[in-house]
Amino acid sequence: MSATEALRHMHQGDFSCEQYTQALVARTEAVADTNAFIDFAATQVLEAARALDQARPRNGSLPPLWGLPIPIKDSVFTQDFPTTAGTSVIKLRHPDADLVTRLRRAGGLVMGKTNLHELSSGFTSNNPHHGPVRNPYAPDRVAGGSSGGTAAAVALGCAPLGVAEDTAGSIRVPAALCGIVGFRPTLGRYPTTGVVPLAPSFDQVGPHARCVADIRLFDRVVKGRPGQSSTSLERIRLGVPRGYLYDNIEASAMQVFDKALEALRDCGVELVEHDVSGLGDLLLASYGPILFTEIGISLDVFFKEQGMGGLQAVIDKAGPETVGLYSTLVLEGAPAKPSAKVYQEAAALHRPALRQALAHYFWQHQLDAIVYPTVRCGAPEIGADETVNINGVSTSIFDALGHNTILAPAAELPSLTLPIGFDTDRLPVAMGLDALPGDDERLLALGAALERVVCAYR
Repeated sequence: MSATEALRHMHQGDFSCEQYTQALVARTEAVADTNAFIDFAATQVLEAARALDQARPRNGSLPPLWGLPIPIKDSVFTQDFPTTAGTSVIKLRHPDADLVTRLRRAGGLVMGKTNLHELSSGFTSNNPHHGPVRNPYAPDRVAGGSSGGTAAAVALGCAPLGVAEDTAGSIRVPAALCGIVGFRPTLGRYPTTGVVPLAPSFDQVGPHARCVADIRLFDRVVKGRPGQSSTSLERIRLGVPRGYLYDNIEASAMQVFDKALEALRDCGVELVEHDVSGLGDLLLASYGPILFTEIGISLDVFFKEQGMGGLQAVIDKAGPETVGLYSTLVLEGAPAKPSAKVYQEAAALHRPALRQALAHYFWQHQLDAIVYPTVRCGAPEIGADETVNINGVSTSIFDALGHNTILAPAAELPSLTLPIGFDTDRLPVAMGLDALPGDDERLLALGAALERVVCAYR
């Protein structure tokens, strides 16, 4: 049952908030071995649901999320649960993040805090302190990261709607691997105050859901305004840039993707097959230098503000994968840390050039969005934290899962991922859609139209 459907039934009085919450609690407890949650308090959320039922007004409308339990990624502050950011040394107690405040005001309930990749710094959610999040389709496979716990919880039916966060693809990668919908909005569309930072130029919170209607509900609540009306398939033009974004996609996944494109074409969608000139070079020149520079600065400041001695003190107690990443690319003196000159060129030259190239591409071809495979392969096995084999090519986990998703944060694009089928290993395959900055509502309306043609759900 979707969030939209559950809310309609609760608001009509078909079942109570407590009854619905009890069903979600039972489901969560039944799939606890997936390890989706770091902190889950069944009694607490049931008491909150019971209190809502008791205080329900006899007449008048209810808030839009009234009675809906929502899992929250454990890098987002909640007043009733500590925030660990997936580490063993952080246990922060703060008031609700601004986003959580908006969800509560709309009647939502905080269900618990979900597991994630340590410090949101990876694509697997193989957490060394809280255990790996297991893929709902194959428990020996990863759920994706860094928001793997929220994605797994939503995919398994523990809740229909959850809060995730995305810096390089951390909403969309786990959504793709878990066969659900994930949405990264335009940078700044949703508030990030009260979220453990990573790279402020890229950080953005957003939702996981099992259908686009629930993503649109989330967007309406957080933004406080109605969304765009539905759109006709016959008026949609999608760019298909078969260069960088289509490079070395796993063969069976690519077959599923091409069939989805053909289904869209058959329904009247116009597919415009032109590449974006220089896309790969501009993207790689802009994203990495900004990411790794900002991580070092923002986390060091944040941990000092929390009285924890700075970033180095936290990394000293981190898991080996995190230590390796930060010691190589982030910490002062790291051998591959971007120089100040490289960072400045990325921020002042390459990133603006990337945005300009994409704006010209959209204008030149009169596009609604670009379409591409969200990730390059299905969910890797748990323990394969460094490389995977794609079509006979040894590929780093970052390149396998984040190769395409870094485009949206680098260019400040809204980005939606939809589940479209399964590869030969019966693992989910996903389609990514990016629009121009600020076209979030239009992209979600587009996603709702495409969903009816291509989406494949559990």
